[in-house]
Amino acid sequence: MKLNLVYENNKSGQRLLEAIKSRYQEASWNEFLLEGAPYLYISLDNEKTADVRTINSPQAIKRCFDQDSLISIMKANGINAGLEDVAGFKIYEVLVFDMKIIFIRQKVGSKRGTKVRYMRENQKTKVAEMAKKALLLSGLDLALIKIQLNSRKRFQVIAAESSPSLRDKDISVLLDELDKIYNYQKKEVKLGADPEFMIINNRTGKLVSASTFFPAQGLVGCDNIRLPNRQQRPIAELRPKPEKSPLQLVANIRYALIRANSMAAYSNVKWVAGSHPVAGYSIGGHIHFSNVNLNAALIRALDNYLGLLVFMIERSKTACKRRKKYGLLSEYREKNYGGFEYRTPGSWLMSQKIATGVLCLAKIVASNYLQLSHNYLNTAEAQAAFYSGNREYFMKDFDQIWQDIQETQLYPKYAEEIEIIRWMIKNDIQWDERMDIRKGWSISSASRRSSKAALSNSRLSRDSYRAQSGSSISSGSRSSERRSSGRSTRRSSRSGGGRNLSILDNNINRYTVVITTSSLPVTNTINPGTTGRIVAPGGVRRAISCS
Repeated sequence: MKLNLVYENNKSGQRLLEAIKSRYQEASWNEFLLEGAPYLYISLDNEKTADVRTINSPQAIKRCFDQDSLISIMKANGINAGLEDVAGFKIYEVLVFDMKIIFIRQKVGSKRGTKVRYMRENQKTKVAEMAKKALLLSGLDLALIKIQLNSRKRFQVIAAESSPSLRDKDISVLLDELDKIYNYQKKEVKLGADPEFMIINNRTGKLVSASTFFPAQGLVGCDNIRLPNRQQRPIAELRPKPEKSPLQLVANIRYALIRANSMAAYSNVKWVAGSHPVAGYSIGGHIHFSNVNLNAALIRALDNYLGLLVFMIERSKTACKRRKKYGLLSEYREKNYGGFEYRTPGSWLMSQKIATGVLCLAKIVASNYLQLSHNYLNTAEAQAAFYSGNREYFMKDFDQIWQDIQETQLYPKYAEEIEIIRWMIKNDIQWDERMDIRKGWSISSASRRSSKAALSNSRLSRDSYRAQSGSSISSGSRSSERRSSGRSTRRSSRSGGGRNLSILDNNINRYTVVITTSSLPVTNTINPGTTGRIVAPGGVRRAISCS
């Protein structure tokens, strides 16, 4: 691995360089000018892997020189920020490195002078969390984040210093953290998910509480949000078993959906997903990661190569409503099992193909994030475009984003599965939050008896797939895993899983997107009521229903 560190050539920078040289014989360095100031570019390379990590890129450092730009970025993400309030009397200086708090230094001004006190993270958790989020959004990996308690008794970010003054104790801690990054041993990333959906009465269009059918806990349950002044829980949540294979995770999600359908087998309702499918309620498609260390580079890669691409296929109008409170950039939550959940995307349960594409992309990004270092969301303008739903702003960068993904080590393994995302973006197609997601998963809503039959067959298919995919992964056979997945899906579809009337046969390519349209730009006349198939650019097939 090659590890780079950029630091101003000041007293702390010189001491940090000497400490690195004494610990690592392979250390090299040079000096360069950045905005007229001398900076050190320190490099370590153990030549074990081709991975590269740069602590504080020159581009991120330059952005933080512009305080107005920094304040705009913070405000775009709902973080209070501004110029230093002269009437404020408390300032917290938080040294953060790679999402870890090194120290919190409280400065309290008075007529007698300034009192300084060092504090632990658990003594000022709100300040610590604010500093971590500010570090992520600034683009820096190491910084002294300054937070002031202003005259209105509100915390606000006032500055981010990329090369602060360091004590010997701080340098020692930084070296230990650098050592963890430099000598990190990769493990295979495990994925989990808890995607949400809602239930609507087809006749009245009113919300039906998920707690009407599902318990609070279990494989299929309810989110903690309650209806106002009631005990009912409106949002349903799936909790499939985590897996190292994203395809197996999709199989587990399908099983959970069929299980849910057996508990709520009613044809007069529809299940909806997305970002904001019901007025007043936002839902998410949180993705869990374990066997990988939480760090700034990983969260930024998820923002730029997962969150941004899901943003480009979701319905912009409703997604903007969700982002007023949920789905912000770099939104994550640490979990007690040692991993974390990434909370930016909306619920991608729209169809099995979209869910497969999203989870396979998540696997690629989390496994190869050190190969995905570009930051396309690094300006206030870009972040404003994200929150306003301006997809066109990012189209100029999309080809480069996809090329970055194609150059990762894991891309060939899941290239076919994630192609649906590229195709939807290129053809300006967004998911439809009004459709019943059961159709997208080929699950029938006919009766409780047929749902139980589908559940039984799905359980057998899932277990068979797990056994076969396990052997195929261990032997390195990717094609065997795909064939097994295809058999599992078709078997479930035939055994009570339901059948979309617009599809001619069950052997639809995994990238098929079901589209109902009143007008279709074709050269030949299509008679009303005709059902057929056309070939879209790139060889992706679409099942269509013409009217």
